[in-house]
Amino acid sequence: MKQIVVQFDVDGVLADWTKAFTELANGLWGPGTAPELQESTAPQWTGPNQFNPPERFNDTWDALLRTPNWWAGLKPMVGIDVFHRIARLTMLVPVYFVTNRWHYLGPANWQTTCWLRNMGVPNTSVICTKNKGEAAYLLHTTHSIEDKLENAKDIRDHMLPTSFSYLINRLHNQGTYCPEHRVDSVAQFLDIVEKEI
Repeated sequence: MKQIVVQFDVDGVLADWTKAFTELANGLWGPGTAPELQESTAPQWTGPNQFNPPERFNDTWDALLRTPNWWAGLKPMVGIDVFHRIARLTMLVPVYFVTNRWHYLGPANWQTTCWLRNMGVPNTSVICTKNKGEAAYLLHTTHSIEDKLENAKDIRDHMLPTSFSYLINRLHNQGTYCPEHRVDSVAQFLDIVEKEI
């Protein structure tokens, strides 16, 4: 029996970063600075070219990094039942939450740990890095879930051939990717993982 090791992305998979970021921008600089999002469960990627004026994107990032506990206050993108399933999974196999977060005032991994515990996942291992593929290689990840196409590909390229890098369907990641390794929800991803335990 092979050892299962699960790697979760956080923003865009479990936490609604895009909605929080655009709300922060519009709250700081006025309505219309960032696009209003209608569907938080399938956020569109938000970049400088969608901001009015574009430099407000970097200004918003700077404000985010100076807002105490910003990462700990994001809204979830999944229901409490999914977090309970993740919590059960952490008791059965190694589970890592690998996210590209940072912060000026408090460690982003600590804020993320607090957020996950508030969502009902007490046993957390949070790693903050932009090098998702290298993390997957070092952790011996067998199953990962991401919302960014480039991260899913990077992870896939660093994994063993018997491992799987899944991409959750979102509006911003509709580029070419193995259809059999796309999922519509975190619950669907958990179904796949749980069948192998």
